[in-house]
Amino acid sequence: MGIWLRNLRGRHYSFFATIFLLLAATLLIGGSVRRGYLTLELFRANKDAIAAIGSVATMIFLLLGGVFSYYRFFRGRTFSVRAEMSISVDIIASPNGDLLHAISVIVKNIGSNPIWNPRATLTLESRSGDRVTTTRVSDWVEESVADDTDRVAVIDAGETTTFFATRLIAKEVWAVTYVVQLASDSGDIWMTSRTLANHVAQQKESG
Repeated sequence: MGIWLRNLRGRHYSFFATIFLLLAATLLIGGSVRRGYLTLELFRANKDAIAAIGSVATMIFLLLGGVFSYYRFFRGRTFSVRAEMSISVDIIASPNGDLLHAISVIVKNIGSNPIWNPRATLTLESRSGDRVTTTRVSDWVEESVADDTDRVAVIDAGETTTFFATRLIAKEVWAVTYVVQLASDSGDIWMTSRTLANHVAQQKESG
């Protein structure tokens, strides 16, 4: 219940704030009329000043409306950490009939902030008959470098990186499901999955 209320409040915060401001303005004007602060004589005597104040108030309301609209539209888009992942698999038959799966996990940074220290975890679910065997892949093939300098892993905005691994799957397996989870230092987590038949065929990349 508490989570539902927090989500409702987050989604409709701007609506509730607008209603509250309108009610407050109505009560303020009504109270001023009842107490005699706002009268027809006052408006007649100060119509020029009131017109100027009205113009300024209109400009302020338009400015506030623009700010609220900008915030509602760009909230979650500006300075965000976002990633798009896809899985590409090439299946190659081995001499003994087993199949080699060459797995590429493509990660593209589609946000405006860099993805620091991206960590990909791949889980394979192999189906043989009615049995499902789960294997976790953590030994990604890393690109070799010429020196031993420590490097900080980062995917800048608009850039793409690939995690690559291979697994030999027994010929008795009839389908394999790949589940990939990507985590970063910002605490964001992305997931994608794909299921393929365990036979040699031309495969298409899937997001």
